[in-house]
Amino acid sequence: QLMAHALIEPGEYEACMFAARNGYVPPLPLMSKMLRVMWADMGDAVSVQYAGTGALKGDFTRSGKRTIKGIFSDGIANVRRAMQNNFADGFRQQVIDLVHGVAVRAPGQPIAPALQQAAGIGMDGIEDVDVTEEEEELLEEEEEAEEEEEEEEAEEEEE
Repeated sequence: QLMAHALIEPGEYEACMFAARNGYVPPLPLMSKMLRVMWADMGDAVSVQYAGTGALKGDFTRSGKRTIKGIFSDGIANVRRAMQNNFADGFRQQVIDLVHGVAVRAPGQPIAPALQQAAGIGMDGIEDVDVTEEEEELLEEEEEAEEEEEEEEAEEEEE
């Protein structure tokens, strides 16, 4: 099948068969390189979706070697990720929430104006999240219980 798809030459096929029969690792440099590049490209695609930049250490995945250019590109990607995490992810999350139909905002926090305009909705299209007194009391009780557990653990460690 590999020869039918022109992934290996007949000579490479013979070398692989010889290696397989005699317990050696089959020599497939072209296919190995293609798989590494494909793996790195998929990693970049997933990383762009998740982190906003390409995957780190892609030079190593593609070539098997760490390069100066790759180190600098990873540094730039890290700076971009830091900037994006601190300044742009809030808007992205609001967009994701809006697309999923759960565009909710906390009381007193307006939805991003650009998102509001893009969606063509007014403030009445977004519901406020109100916490009832009962829910607030439950949250306080949970926090107190957690604090008590932490204090007990600290006392046990001291003994």
